[in-house]
Formats: sequence, C-alpha cells, structure tokens
Amino acid sequence: MNIRLTALVLATATAFGCSIDAFAQTVITQSTGTSGMAGDPAGWPITITLSGSYKLGTNLTPTAGSDAIDISVPGVTIDLAGFTISGNNTCTAGSTNGATCGGGSHGTGIASTAAQTTIQNGNINGFTTGISLSQQMNSVSHITLTKNAVAIDASHGVGSIFEHIIASVNGDGLVGGSSDQVFASTFLSNGNSGLSGALIDARDIISIANSSYGIDAGNGGIITNANLIYNGVGGYNSTDQAILSHVMVNGSPVGISVSPGKAIVEDSSVNDATTGFVLGSAGCYWQIGGLANTTNVSGGTALTGTSTTCF
Repeated sequence: MNIRLTALVLATATAFGCSIDAFAQTVITQSTGTSGMAGDPAGWPITITLSGSYKLGTNLTPTAGSDAIDISVPGVTIDLAGFTISGNNTCTAGSTNGATCGGGSHGTGIASTAAQTTIQNGNINGFTTGISLSQQMNSVSHITLTKNAVAIDASHGVGSIFEHIIASVNGDGLVGGSSDQVFASTFLSNGNSGLSGALIDARDIISIANSSYGIDAGNGGIITNANLIYNGVGGYNSTDQAILSHVMVNGSPVGISVSPGKAIVEDSSVNDATTGFVLGSAGCYWQIGGLANTTNVSGGTALTGTSTTCF
C-alpha cells in the first residue's frame, strides 16, 4: 500500500509539472548559522534567498546583536517545529501590569522583507523585534513571543493573518498593519499595548495587564469576543470607524473609547472603570452594561427597539 501511495504521489507531481523536490523541506539547525546553506553564505544571520519550505531541526541562538533568520524572497514557509529562537534581550514584568525591557540592539528573530511569508509552531524570545514583516499577505500562527522589545512588528505590511499568538512580557505586543486580521490570541503584561495598529478584524482576543491599552486600534476595525482586563490606560481605544461586539473590559481607567469618530458598540460591558464608554457624537450603542464605573457612558446615542440606523 505504501509503495502504491508513493507511486501515486510521484505520478501526480509529474502530471502537474512538479518534481518531488517541490515537496521537500530544507532543515535549518544551529550549525546552519555558521556553515551556511544554498543561497546563504556562512555566518549569521541565516539568509533565505530561495522560495520554499523550511523547518527548524534545533533551537537557534544567533551571535549577540544579530538577526537569526532574514527572508528576502516571497513564498517562504518556516515551521519552527516547536523549537525556540533566542536572543539576549531582557524584559521584566511589572508588579501590577506591563513590562520594562533593556536597551541596546539585539537583532530580530525572523525578519521578512518579502510577501507571503508563513511562520508557525514555535517560540521567539529575547530580540529587539521578535518577528518583523514589511510586506503583504503574511501568516503567523501558533507562535509564543517573550522578552522582545517588540513581539511582532507588521506595521508596514498589509493584509496579514495572525492566529494563536501568545505575546507576554514584551515592550510592545503585536503591532499590526493595514487590513490585518488577528484571531484567538493572548497578550499579557506587555510594556505598551497588547494589540495595536489599523486592525480590520480581531476576534477571540484576551489582553491582560498591559501598560497602555488592551487593544489600541488606531482608526478602528471590527472587534468581536474580546476580554480586556486590568490594562493600565484603557481596555479598547480608537478614533473612528469601530464596530465592537461582545467586548468585556474590567479594571481599566477607561473601558471602551471611540472618539471623536463613528462607532457601533453592542452586547458589551465595562466594570470597575472611571469611565465605562467614551463615544463621539456619531457613536451608537445597544445592550451595553456597566458595574462600579464612576461614569458609565459619556457621549454617543443609545439605539432603541425602533432605531435601525446609526451614522
């Protein structure tokens, strides 16, 4: 049966003009950083100049201050395979929230200047930037990042997808770009905001004990199912074009702020805040709740059972 299956795979690949090499993964190990590989001269960083699939075979620790992996071509997938890429940056969690990170230049764990980069399944710790993505249509999933000055910087990219990210005790958590999407991710005790940037879609988010905001969305986006707890400045913040549904905020000075622009807030609650909801004159809300807030709602318009429009 295995022989027949192998023959079928080979026949299918040949029929579509592919060789069996197209399915192979290049294995990257610690020794690759010193000896190099195809398209990459010896020495750190490991530079990927050929599109294809790559997989870690060991943990990676680059020379102090160097990047670990640089990607310069589109269509690269890196599977960390449960391994860790480690730099020498340090961050310390605060006593109540946030984190403080050391100075200096500590390189980047994985830096991509090309589109369609996929990074998955591992850990990146101790860099100036854990992951840097400057182009469009990237994907990062099942990655844990700690003790980086910035966990993920995708602020110059467009249309990337982030899933199952854990960013804890970094300077910044995930700094997204235009039209990015973030799903099922956790941001804990970061020195600025947990999740920030021009986010078009964020769902199933937990953001706790960050120094600034749980989510700081710039000019807005769509947020669904978020728990934003004990963040130092506020739970959620944007200036315009925000739609929030099933967002719960606890223990921040300001719960949800969308001002001065347009917002729709529904089925959401803020507890134990100085001000629960801060909305501009174009903001609308429906079925919101608040408990132990000094001021529950500031600004905005309550939608009634007969109202069908907002802006």
